[in-house]
Amino acid sequence: PQTRQYAVLSLGRVCLDLPAHGEDLAAVVAALEAAMGDYATDRRGDVGSWVREVALEIIAALLEAQQAGLVGPRLPDCAATTRLIALLLQQAVEKIDRLRERAFGLLRRLLLGCSSKGDGRGGEGLRRPSPARCVELAYRRVCHGESYRPEGGDGEAEGQASCSSAAAEGAIAWPPEAHERLAAALRSARGLEIEEPEAVGFAEADLAAEDQLKADRSAAVFDALVPLLDCEAYRPAIALGLVVSMGGITEYTAKGAKRALLQYLQDATAPEFEARRREICAEMLRIFGHVSIRDSDTEGKRLIAPLFATVGILLAQDCFPAATAPELLQKALAASKASRDITRLRASIAVYIGLLRWPGTVRRQAMSVMLQFLGYSFPTVRQATAQAMYIRLLEEGGDLDLTGGEGTLAAVVPAEKLGSVLELITVTPWGTDNEEVLATALREVYEKLGLELPTAGRSLLAPKKPREEKTKKENEYADLVRENHY
Repeated sequence: PQTRQYAVLSLGRVCLDLPAHGEDLAAVVAALEAAMGDYATDRRGDVGSWVREVALEIIAALLEAQQAGLVGPRLPDCAATTRLIALLLQQAVEKIDRLRERAFGLLRRLLLGCSSKGDGRGGEGLRRPSPARCVELAYRRVCHGESYRPEGGDGEAEGQASCSSAAAEGAIAWPPEAHERLAAALRSARGLEIEEPEAVGFAEADLAAEDQLKADRSAAVFDALVPLLDCEAYRPAIALGLVVSMGGITEYTAKGAKRALLQYLQDATAPEFEARRREICAEMLRIFGHVSIRDSDTEGKRLIAPLFATVGILLAQDCFPAATAPELLQKALAASKASRDITRLRASIAVYIGLLRWPGTVRRQAMSVMLQFLGYSFPTVRQATAQAMYIRLLEEGGDLDLTGGEGTLAAVVPAEKLGSVLELITVTPWGTDNEEVLATALREVYEKLGLELPTAGRSLLAPKKPREEKTKKENEYADLVRENHY
């Protein structure tokens, strides 16, 4: 990652110093976009974030050159600028605190002319570094380990006195789409005036207070940027970033992203709520279609489980339209059917539980998948499935309609049988290795729910394929040696 980091930094310096034009500039922008998609990991964690962090700096410097109308690299149009702004927005709502703060600060500098710690009133009288100076500061930090104030208050600013989102004369690629809406959203951020713990000497501060400060700053960023989901140009990037944050392991980040998204969906009036639901759910389905579902694919491994978690939350909050249920079911089946990734399988349980909301074919197929999970070879999947099914069936409080749709016989499970299923789920030790106990309990659950036993798949009840005996090769050299006692 250090080599890629240095390459991006060098590319930025060359691009701004020469400057780059035409096809060369297009190649630079393509390289920056590729760098922003670097999510390489190793034993040190997300080392691709080192590359993305430098790419943020170069993109911001390139955009500042467009805004100022300086003699330098000129992007072809505002669409290119909008695409780069979307990349900054995605990082500003993703799960890594360092990148989120940095991207948000760069966006405020670009659109408001102030840092993430400023008052957001437009930056009158402020001076900020020139694009080349920004790259130089990034170079000193990356290559020499120097600490610097990222918003440019180092006493050597060479920058522009005008720090608004307005374009300078001759700026053909500025402003980006919906720049006024962007500026208003960034200006609305609250709680970012307090310095981060490292910057004010919180080394020995109470950890709980430090975590609360980080949570407050994280929530302020999400609250400011999530409403930009209304902007079609930025919706895919922000939705993808939110999926990563909501499915992450950092609790305050996941909570902040979830709260902001649900507030955005639920605070709207009735017509707006329906429109927002359709747009967000369409984005979730688009991500399912865009990401590879193979366990071996690094992007799929990074995104599928968080995507299942996010969709499960939306289903639990009744934010998914019923019309999208069949498509969602097919996407979920494709992503989980052949997977052996336990994290992905456990995350998908919430989606299938949510799909039980709608009667008909969707409910029957979702229940069949849940019962297959109940018979999986992974004990942790069986236990998580049993717990989720128990809670969901407990909410029924009456008969359960498992009719498969038109042309099928009615299959309504009476409340008494449903109670028996709940009791069976409760008393069965789903974490045991005793397949006979599990198989007996599963057959009884299938019988009480009136569902057919699985004929394929990885359930304990599915017929096992006979193992083919290897045919012995004739006249093998080893056989000749053994037979002749050599």
